[in-house]
Amino acid sequence: MRSIRAFAVAAVAASAIALPAAGANAAVLHPTKEFTTPTVTVTTTTGVKVHLSIDLLRDGYASMDVDLNKATRKQAEDHDWTFDVKGSDLTYSKGKGTLQTGRQFGPYGFLKLSFTKVAQVSRSCHNDNGAATKVTNVKASVKGTVVFKARSSYTQSSKWGAVRYGTSTKPYHFGYNYAHYISTTNGRCGVTFHEPAGNPACVSGTLWQGPVAGVSSMRFVTGASQQGFGAQIEGLRMISLSYPSNATRMDFVGVTAPEPVLDTSGAQPVLTVSTTSGSAASGSASLTATAAPTAQPDSPCTDAGTTKTESISDYETADYTNGTAANGSAPLTLMSNVGNNISVPNSVGGASFVNFSYA
Repeated sequence: MRSIRAFAVAAVAASAIALPAAGANAAVLHPTKEFTTPTVTVTTTTGVKVHLSIDLLRDGYASMDVDLNKATRKQAEDHDWTFDVKGSDLTYSKGKGTLQTGRQFGPYGFLKLSFTKVAQVSRSCHNDNGAATKVTNVKASVKGTVVFKARSSYTQSSKWGAVRYGTSTKPYHFGYNYAHYISTTNGRCGVTFHEPAGNPACVSGTLWQGPVAGVSSMRFVTGASQQGFGAQIEGLRMISLSYPSNATRMDFVGVTAPEPVLDTSGAQPVLTVSTTSGSAASGSASLTATAAPTAQPDSPCTDAGTTKTESISDYETADYTNGTAANGSAPLTLMSNVGNNISVPNSVGGASFVNFSYA
């Protein structure tokens, strides 16, 4: 079923946030190699249980992601550190491989892993450019030492402390789950998307996005609500770390929230966003449209087997105003356990929202 979440993903992808290139793109015309650990649950030195996964990609250059995240039914938090590494950190031959970072993570720690083939499968196909390629996926057991400090910066620790698992004499076995070593001759297999037959499911709800703020610590807040699925508020930040060179961190905090309220009674429609007490989000914000909406063409949709008409009103520019002491509310803020909390300043015309309805 189509949902507001799909529109939210599209909005983030289309926003004017200049994120650095990460990994393979649709025009890969050279061999690639990738090693991905299984996602495992670990306890950090501060007693927090988080999910850990590690991914190294050699795609003309080499980069490594270390991801820590945790989620409950009402909120989720995810932090992803990316480091430039040497392609030679990853080796594989005759069913045996290693991944060793040495000191390239600087104050964030190191990895010293070995892996062994359990099974292998190859597939011949075409990449996104239409060029022939062969993709080999090796399922492997992995063990070794993981020391990763979930630092906010190279000088500042975080509430999540550090992950310390395995030693040279007693290696950590990653929960006895399998890793994957993936090699290609000409990039990954291409992906073809097919629109489902018939009219899409009807959508009723709201999608909104606040202004993009910051440069070296770029951040924004966004939200979505859909009838029957509830509402969410999300904060995302990408920060360039001062050390090691070219290192970055991506932070995400998402929470369930009350439905935003759209008031169209005045000359300028206002969308008011609020939060739930006791969650990782606090405060409130309002988005005031600065112009009439851009009406998208009505389109047919299906609701419980009945064909109806969906309407979309796109308020492309809106003023963003945080709650203030004058109206009894604090600025809209999402609390992060790594780095500072995520919020954005007031903005003239820097926000937008879209309203979906059908009849």
